[in-house]
Amino acid sequence: MSVSLILSIIAVVVSVISALIAWAAAVAARRTAVAEEGTLAIERERRLEERKPRLTAVLEGTGPQRVLKISLDSEEPLASLDVVIAEWHFYRQPDPPGGWDCEFNPRVYGVVVPEPGNAALSAFSYNRHGQGAGLKPHGTISWAVNTKKRLKWVRLDVTSHGDQGERWEQWLTVEAQPEIEDTVA
Repeated sequence: MSVSLILSIIAVVVSVISALIAWAAAVAARRTAVAEEGTLAIERERRLEERKPRLTAVLEGTGPQRVLKISLDSEEPLASLDVVIAEWHFYRQPDPPGGWDCEFNPRVYGVVVPEPGNAALSAFSYNRHGQGAGLKPHGTISWAVNTKKRLKWVRLDVTSHGDQGERWEQWLTVEAQPEIEDTVA
């Protein structure tokens, strides 16, 4: 065998080994990139949960007209806030049952006007002109609520929207101020 043939074979072997090493490095880099993407996704989700808005809700008043107030207790503003009355409970079932038992007053700013014959169960944050708006830190938004007497609590499905497209969903249960007949033993 000639020396040039041996050198050619060695060059081919070195080239194949170099190609295998480059392929293994590319596979390892891809695995690292996928792992980093997973880590970043976990970090984004953790950060999103840490930034979840702290909301406080109160239902003021007694009788058929009340006021629902939601306050943003966090330091980060919200682009918007959507509220749905999802459930309610009375000390004693109102007479007569049916009709609207609990709903937002559909004649005020920030309430989604329902189809005729349906209760107004959805509302949104609004500005002083009645247009959809955000909520500043430590700010409060309020809606008039119509209810039958002897309301015990309301459960709200609240969706908060951040300035950068974030979305948080929360359930808030709000105790109503009891009627005088519900405080007497």
